[in-house]
Amino acid sequence: MRTIHTSYRSTAFNFHFHHYQDQPTDKPELVTLNTHTVYEILYLADGNALYTVGAKQLRLAPGDLIILNKKAPHIVNVDLRKNKYDRYTLMFDLNLPSPETGDQVFSKYILGDAPDSVVFRKSATQTTPILQLLQKIEAMVLNPTEFLDLELYAQVLLIAEQIHHLIRHESTAKMSTNQYIERIIEYINENIRSKITLQSLSDDLFLSPYYISHIFSKHMKTSLKNYINIQKIHLAEEMIKLGKNPTVVARELGFEYYSTFFNTYKKILGKTPSDN
Repeated sequence: MRTIHTSYRSTAFNFHFHHYQDQPTDKPELVTLNTHTVYEILYLADGNALYTVGAKQLRLAPGDLIILNKKAPHIVNVDLRKNKYDRYTLMFDLNLPSPETGDQVFSKYILGDAPDSVVFRKSATQTTPILQLLQKIEAMVLNPTEFLDLELYAQVLLIAEQIHHLIRHESTAKMSTNQYIERIIEYINENIRSKITLQSLSDDLFLSPYYISHIFSKHMKTSLKNYINIQKIHLAEEMIKLGKNPTVVARELGFEYYSTFFNTYKKILGKTPSDN
């Protein structure tokens, strides 16, 4: 059973805040792969979870803090038959001027040299007021003023400043890496503009098609084909925003038919290529 303590979505800037608590249940949680076109911060207030981002995994405990880059594929797997799951999530985009350069600078500010995600343990997060800042956001949302969105924007900047302090002065949590998944993801990233098939992966990595399909879906909680489509469509969105024709983008990313590209784009992003 899920208790929604607080949920707020700003209309002034790209900002979503949630404080959710799931109580123990006999039904296992439905685990799916997530990607977002915004930054995400997750603070685990209570419970235990297995966190997966790309080829890396880590067991989370209360007090742990996750910072995710835009479009980082990730999973938070919680066994609700044993634990409750209490967390704060903050998803945002600051809409900085010169988005491409601004994103590069800001992602380095809150992620250091990590391309996708960093995790800080409770021992590190306790040295900062990040939890208190998240709780302050919750109080603001529950008791809004006419300046709420401006106040929330300021809070996001304060949280980013505290995360930057952690990046500079604290060690990030060490995550285990599945080397096979890492090789598969590297191949996909290097060949994202080509037509990628299970057989082409098999030929290049010297692994059987069955083994690749099996270990990837087990680790990432989604099929290899769906993962490749997600990565291609996120790249397509960037290319279209830069002014490229969607038909040209579809062809350059290895889609044989524009109708397939169009339907995949709409399914993954919830909008059509012309909506950018």
